[in-house]
Amino acid sequence: MDESAGAGRLTGSPADNGFLPQGKTDPSRTPGPLRTGKWLSLALGLLLVPAALFGAYRNSPGLAHDLAETFSAIVACGTFMLTWNARRIIDNHYFIFLGIAYLFVGVIDYLHCISFSGVFASGLHGVSIEFWFASRYLQSLALLAAPLFAVRKVQPAPAFAGISAVALALVGMAYYGIFPDYYVPGEGLTYAKRVSDYLVSGVQAVSIALLWAVRERFDRDVFRLLVLSVVFSIAAEMSAIVYTDAFVYNSVAGHSLKVASFFLVYKAVIEAGLVRPYTTLFRNLEKSAQEVRVARDLLDSQVVARTADLKSANARLEEELAERRRAMAIRELILDLHQLTRPKDNVRDLLSSLAVFLKNRFGFEAVGVRFRDASDYPYFATVGFPREFVQMEGSLCSPDRIAPGEDATGESGPYECVCGAVIERRHDPTLPFFSPAGTFWTDNASDLLAASETYRSIAVRGRCVREGYESIA
Repeated sequence: MDESAGAGRLTGSPADNGFLPQGKTDPSRTPGPLRTGKWLSLALGLLLVPAALFGAYRNSPGLAHDLAETFSAIVACGTFMLTWNARRIIDNHYFIFLGIAYLFVGVIDYLHCISFSGVFASGLHGVSIEFWFASRYLQSLALLAAPLFAVRKVQPAPAFAGISAVALALVGMAYYGIFPDYYVPGEGLTYAKRVSDYLVSGVQAVSIALLWAVRERFDRDVFRLLVLSVVFSIAAEMSAIVYTDAFVYNSVAGHSLKVASFFLVYKAVIEAGLVRPYTTLFRNLEKSAQEVRVARDLLDSQVVARTADLKSANARLEEELAERRRAMAIRELILDLHQLTRPKDNVRDLLSSLAVFLKNRFGFEAVGVRFRDASDYPYFATVGFPREFVQMEGSLCSPDRIAPGEDATGESGPYECVCGAVIERRHDPTLPFFSPAGTFWTDNASDLLAASETYRSIAVRGRCVREGYESIA
């Protein structure tokens, strides 16, 4: 199929699909130093996060805590705003579900942040750590469920209502003390806190396995960033085992890991969604375009194969029709010969009529019919040959034999020239002028006589050639 006819088709190129200006290439597919530099810049950013938080912590532990939680809340809300406003055109609903859930994760994280100042304190029961685990539970459940929507659709409005109901329930449980005590004044962190750390980490680890199962639905780089964000989230949760202070803002490592986790979400969803939307929000559309191109190529190959089959079938049909025409021609010839032979009373009249019939029917210049007479095969009927030719070629036996057609032993043959070779079946089917049935034909007798020693040894007389007959059968 002509490629020039495909200007209006969808292809796998983002530039052709309208996601990039003409002449640009997909940066997510760029090999070599450019792509390596992108990951190096990401690694550099992840290294700068702990340094910045540590500098803030040296100035004020509370400042480091507030910066980390505020950054997480901003990224979570930004993820929601991007995915919610693009919900009608996003084809991978993993991002829609995750964006809705992260809105409430960010809100609860911010409640956790401001609760350190006592805004939500209730008597002796500080709710800050409860808000922390309410946010982690919601985040873990969202990460666990989101891969399901990579392969199926989600209704944004019902999902928003359902997740908001779960988030309100978790906030209510934290505020009214329904959660177990994670910290007891004078005693420190409780066993329930340790269990919750491991529970959150375990659920998020399972979410990685579920995400891996649908990895083909994501751009390779986006998938890696999403997995790394969950890994850093697990590391942030497990870092709690190394500190004993009830106030989480004293954990620089935990905050650094959490900020890194949300930073990776930012890189995977917000930055990639704005700069390279075809790798994040329209991944399935690009994949569908690739499938269309593969299907088109497959169809082209099938058309080529089918065309070849049709040509082969047409050739077979033509051969069959030609064979039928030959069979019909032979049948007509037999019927005509039958009509020719019926009124004849003797062989000579029959053969004379046969010679005239063959000459007229096939347009021969001359026809001769030999008929056995004792030990020889003389011409019984001829038409078109000169009288001298018939007299000289009448016998197939050599004139120096003792008796016509017999040698000194009294045995007949061998008969001379090509006619004798055909009658005695002295033929070689590998030679180009003999057929497998033993007949002889050439359309250029003089050239054959000059070029073939074998032919010269058979056509010992060569009078047909000397008389000017080139096509001889």
